[in-house]
Amino acid sequence: MRGDWQLRYQHVCIRHRRPLVLLWKAETVLERRDMRAQLRAIQADVISGALDASAADPSGYDIWLDVRLSYGQDDTALSAYGTYAAAEFCRLLGGQLLRLDQWPVAQDEELLRARARVGFDVASKGDAEIRQALKALTALATDGQHKAKHVFGEMYEVFSRDLAGEPAFDAFRDLVRDQIMETWPIAGGETVIGTVTGERRLHSVRSASDETGMIPSVLRELLVAKNAIDKADPRPDGLATFDAQAFKPLLDDIPNLVGRREMERHMGTSITQFEALVREGLIFPVTNRAGFRAPWFPSDGRAFVDGILNYAAPVGPSQDGWEHISRAAARMRTGLRSLLKAIEAGSVRCGKQDGLAGYASIFVMRSDVEDLAGSPAGATDDRPKTVPEFARILGLRAHRNFERLVKDGHTPATKMVNPATGHKALYINQKDADAFHARFVTASILAQESGTTWRAVRTDLLARGVEKFQSEGRQYGLVFLKVDVEGARA
Repeated sequence: MRGDWQLRYQHVCIRHRRPLVLLWKAETVLERRDMRAQLRAIQADVISGALDASAADPSGYDIWLDVRLSYGQDDTALSAYGTYAAAEFCRLLGGQLLRLDQWPVAQDEELLRARARVGFDVASKGDAEIRQALKALTALATDGQHKAKHVFGEMYEVFSRDLAGEPAFDAFRDLVRDQIMETWPIAGGETVIGTVTGERRLHSVRSASDETGMIPSVLRELLVAKNAIDKADPRPDGLATFDAQAFKPLLDDIPNLVGRREMERHMGTSITQFEALVREGLIFPVTNRAGFRAPWFPSDGRAFVDGILNYAAPVGPSQDGWEHISRAAARMRTGLRSLLKAIEAGSVRCGKQDGLAGYASIFVMRSDVEDLAGSPAGATDDRPKTVPEFARILGLRAHRNFERLVKDGHTPATKMVNPATGHKALYINQKDADAFHARFVTASILAQESGTTWRAVRTDLLARGVEKFQSEGRQYGLVFLKVDVEGARA
């Protein structure tokens, strides 16, 4: 009988290639240690070989432990730990890994031997292998209610209670604790395996929902949009985690969400300008769900505007050649996104007009935009235009409606000599055009800005109760007061 065979972690005799067997059981310590009485009771079985077990090939674990106990040698990564700590960790780790298919139990292998073998095969290779194995165990958490206790089982319980104060196990406990902190949304100040945690590392969709008050389904849409989690992430809300510190400003900003009207005010846009930004995906709400009344982050709007203004130079109200960025995009049918790229590239000059704020203050050089769009010379220049020509630009098929609007004094025009005929006629110069656009809007212009048809715009406005502009019973076609349109769409 050998003393090392009495160690609970020893399972096989290397020399005889036989599993160690249990000789006797006794309830009291006194009986258990009375070897003379106990051996006398099993003497016949020992001599007859009735207690002999079938042959067993020693595993890497068995050889490692025998050499370590016999000669004090250890060439594995476990050499840095005491024999008790190393063997016990192999047992605990292996016991959990056997729950996974990649670490099977041989048909004739006892469970205790299998646990030690599997745990040693991983732990003997060092911390990196241990971390990979612990990460593989987290696949057992398939439901948002599955906590670390469910995944790490006995290892979690023993490290949390029986071995919580054992310095020999500090390094192993740290490895398990780190994996827990990298998998579950542990709040700051919680106790994990006997240690109080610092600041939160991870949030899950569910924990962030509990903290912010936003329903999980909407919050998940927001987190996907902000690249906190992937849209295809299959994990449930309780396990779909993201970096808590990196996205803390986003969660802190949720109470500041506003409705559309307030968002337009924060950005300094008109209704149609805002619609164009949304349509091109330059700004987007938290969710498009009906009934969600405050889906906009003012900070997103301000960041978007400030990003453009970084390229802007000061522009005085009287400086010629500039027009608002949204009007330039609609007039030239150049998408806002491509126009912004051109501003960033330096091919279109950008200016901030004095006296205006936000998106309303962003102007671009008209000639640069025309060069970008490749327009024919004279088609989009700022030369004065005849009334019929300007009416066509406005999308008013019956130019007499616009002529009547001018003659009735609702919008200005300038008398100039026609160079071809030598006669005076009404022309619309840039100042006149700006005055019209400041007060009126046509269905065609709204259609260009919103990417739809003038018929759809007319139907929508009529449904909202917006009447065509008229004065003293006289109508002027599909011309609407700008203030009426913006009020109806607010």
